[in-house]
Amino acid sequence: MTRNGRPLVPYMRQSRAKERTISIEEQRRDIQAWATSNGATLAAEVVEQNVSGSKPWRERALGAAVEACERGEAAGIIVAWQDRLSRENGRATAEVWEALEQAGARFVAANEGLDTATGDHELNFAIKAAIARDQWKRHQANWERAKRNAAERGVASGRAPIGYRKEPGKPFQLDGRMAPKVRKAFDLRARGITFAAIGRRFGWSHSTTRQIIGNPVYTGVLTQAGVVKEGAHTAIVTRAQFDAANAARTVQPVPPGDTTRDRLLIGLARCAGCGKTLKTVRRRRADGSFVTSYYCKDAASASCPERAFVRAHELDAFIEQWFTEAIRTVPRMVDVVSVGVELEKAQADQATAEEQLRRYVENVVIDDATVFQRGVDARQRRVEGARERVGQLSARLPHLPAGGPLWKLWDGFDLPRRRAVLAGSIDRIDVRRGASANLKGSIQIIWTDGTLAFPDAADDESGVGVVAA
Repeated sequence: MTRNGRPLVPYMRQSRAKERTISIEEQRRDIQAWATSNGATLAAEVVEQNVSGSKPWRERALGAAVEACERGEAAGIIVAWQDRLSRENGRATAEVWEALEQAGARFVAANEGLDTATGDHELNFAIKAAIARDQWKRHQANWERAKRNAAERGVASGRAPIGYRKEPGKPFQLDGRMAPKVRKAFDLRARGITFAAIGRRFGWSHSTTRQIIGNPVYTGVLTQAGVVKEGAHTAIVTRAQFDAANAARTVQPVPPGDTTRDRLLIGLARCAGCGKTLKTVRRRRADGSFVTSYYCKDAASASCPERAFVRAHELDAFIEQWFTEAIRTVPRMVDVVSVGVELEKAQADQATAEEQLRRYVENVVIDDATVFQRGVDARQRRVEGARERVGQLSARLPHLPAGGPLWKLWDGFDLPRRRAVLAGSIDRIDVRRGASANLKGSIQIIWTDGTLAFPDAADDESGVGVVAA
């Protein structure tokens, strides 16, 4: 495979910068020595660092080098060692060979005596490719084993997340400057502050903020190579704080526009036909006055089959009257203290479930692995259920007003505060088509715990959930 007068593309790859025995400089020196000895011209070198040879070759710079050969811009590719070219499976490595062969390109492995310009080396190439793949698998197995062993000691591989710093051979250490910011971020999110607003406050991107809030590492948990180790390092937040932040809903500020300023149910009223949030529209009457309505914008990819439309002041007044009555008559909604009591019990249940799981894993010996795993799974489900309950209750608490029974405080709240309490109590209000003509028969109110509050639960205390957020 030759193309006279065209240069060879030097391709160099290093999986990790710490690899000294196969450094980029070593590869460069070997390639240049071969080129000098054989009178070959070299093109601009292609260097990839921190790139695994198991990554698909078309997604690496290698793919672009092969394309240069296909366009006739290069005579072929030269590497110091064949395993620098690829450590993919046999089929993928064979694809590299076939692509070069079809392009009439030359392949040289400088240190292994492989030069396709001197004859048919496909068998030799295939054997070395199989060896390279086997080496990669062995390295991967050793690396996974090392990560598991480290995880069992509480030592993490890779970089420390924001809020921690890393010392060789030790668990994550608190970063005195960043840890308080992370802790504050969880607190803000638990109060419904948007990810974007939190990110702007601390100089993080929106995606980074979401990753921080959703990362259980901040509770002291290390998850690595299939190992989950509780208490591996100092926690920045408690499990309750983590659950509250991840269960919280964003409290969206209402824009100060004419159509939304005086509206109570922005973000809560939804179209029963498509599930989308109802928008507001202001229309002029014949007498020159304006009327504001909630309506389905029909913004989904598929058309809404039953678009809802209802006059805003009528729906707002109905919900406000219903909620005012509910907080005065449903015992479990009367006092905010009830949520705190439930939360304490849920946290105790979670601690018990986690302790039972820990004791089972550490102390129970069962020869049958299937039976043992069933025991683990059953206890893990109890842990997850307990954590979910704590998360739900933790998310409710920050939105509830302090200072006494809610029914006494409600009358003194202004519209923004009432809106916030409703948003912390109701998941949504489903509005069906025709609500303007029959409001009471065309809506359903759902608490954030998923129970139906209206109409079915109006006279049944057991169907009404505690005020939630």
